[in-house]
Amino acid sequence: MTENAEEIMLDIDGEQHSLADIAGLDTSEIEEVRGFIFPKGLFTWKVVESELNVRQAKGIDTAVIAHKLECVDCIAIAEDLDAAEIVGKNYVETFWLGDIKEGLGQNKAFMVDSGFTGSGVLQELLNAFAGHEFNAKVKLKPDANDKSIIYANLDRRSVTPIVTEAVGG
Repeated sequence: MTENAEEIMLDIDGEQHSLADIAGLDTSEIEEVRGFIFPKGLFTWKVVESELNVRQAKGIDTAVIAHKLECVDCIAIAEDLDAAEIVGKNYVETFWLGDIKEGLGQNKAFMVDSGFTGSGVLQELLNAFAGHEFNAKVKLKPDANDKSIIYANLDRRSVTPIVTEAVGG
């Protein structure tokens, strides 16, 4: 543990905790939590939030747009899973802005393909995107170096607006 563990304070669930506090926790009552990988399928997504942020890629700070999505419906699932266990799960779709115009163009295509309309300043569009719903497939892709590692990715070519049929006639 770092030397100044008592001095390093972290905000966790709205409370302040030091690294020393965390190191002293009894884990015998902590339940195991496993990661979740979305199965291959078609889902309805709701945008929880979208933000411009910074992440490291190969040791270099790079601007990204990250869309936090919540699965609100399972339209079709390739595996024999209970849809109720998938609804409510979150996924983050990220656009890397190493090449700003290309990254922003990919993000714009994603938003337009989802049925979102708007133009103007990026941050205002990201704020307005929250709450928007759309359909998109999840595809599974093995890691290039280790085929036993499988990634679940949003298939950006499958992003479509939710179509509601007109009532009446």
